Amino acid sequence: MPHERDTVYVIDPDEAIRDGLTTFLGTLDIPVRGYSTAENFLDAHTARSLGPGCLLVDANLPGMGSLALLWRLRAQRVELPILVLASTSKRYITEQALQAGAADVIEKPLVNGLLLKRLRHLLNRAPGLLAAVPCLFTLQNGTEVTIRGIEPDDAEIEQAFVRGLSARSRYLRFFSVIKELSPYMLEQFTHPRYPRNWALIATISDAGEDKEIGVARYAATEAGSCAEFAVVVADEWQGLGIATRLLRELIAVAESAGMKRLEGVVLRDNLAMLEFAKELGFTTERHPDDATIVRIIRDLATHEQVQVPAPFRTNTSGGQVREAMSSERCLRAA
Repeated sequence: MPHERDTVYVIDPDEAIRDGLTTFLGTLDIPVRGYSTAENFLDAHTARSLGPGCLLVDANLPGMGSLALLWRLRAQRVELPILVLASTSKRYITEQALQAGAADVIEKPLVNGLLLKRLRHLLNRAPGLLAAVPCLFTLQNGTEVTIRGIEPDDAEIEQAFVRGLSARSRYLRFFSVIKELSPYMLEQFTHPRYPRNWALIATISDAGEDKEIGVARYAATEAGSCAEFAVVVADEWQGLGIATRLLRELIAVAESAGMKRLEGVVLRDNLAMLEFAKELGFTTERHPDDATIVRIIRDLATHEQVQVPAPFRTNTSGGQVREAMSSERCLRAA
């Protein structure tokens, strides 16, 4: 019997906020239910009818009001954690909300990274949060790198990343001589849908703006519980451990998504790449159709079985887009 998933209940009079959170959390396979007022929420639910999850409550609800709702829920012994979304950081709002039982107060406009971190601490049945919560590390040269889930707003830096790859790296990644992503490819690459597929990007701060320097992604195959993967790092940032961090994080996300295996293929003469894969726990097999490439495989320790929907195929110009995985170059995966 499948585990019951956490649901995020959003109570906010702003339809744009409700729709935005529904779309954003939906990409992480987190169900969202939206309500414009406290009264609408109370009419729809009792303490017993609420499933596991948490509440996101606007601090300035019309009608009953936010504090009255929090006190009502507390009196009804509703145990779901509550995050209050406030348009101001005034101290008294935070104090009153915490006294009424809120777990925290987050200031609008919402910062997705902060919200995701809080949700990750509050929700136990939402493995998709692992896919999106950023992690930071510092390279030996002192550069701070962030690894996070790719977002639709990353289209510009994703395109710039591809354009900045050397011709050889682009060829090894896409097995074609493209200079940039087509609009269709860019849309697909920046709109993954967990748990079926996901992408992590490595970014640095460049003049106050995010600059993408690496990306790792997986996509489930027709088998459903098996995924093909790809990793590539910008030429000038190779050899610094970024590919290793990206792939380790991607493995963790794939495991949380219920994937049982990651697979890829690498050129037989790419000894560095084969050694890299071996260090990360991959085994090798001969490719049945091509003596110049080797299959690399890693079984995953899945934490929870996730029902993966039927696959769809991504095509441009009549052919399937194929990517190359490369920390130092030359690994191919769909």
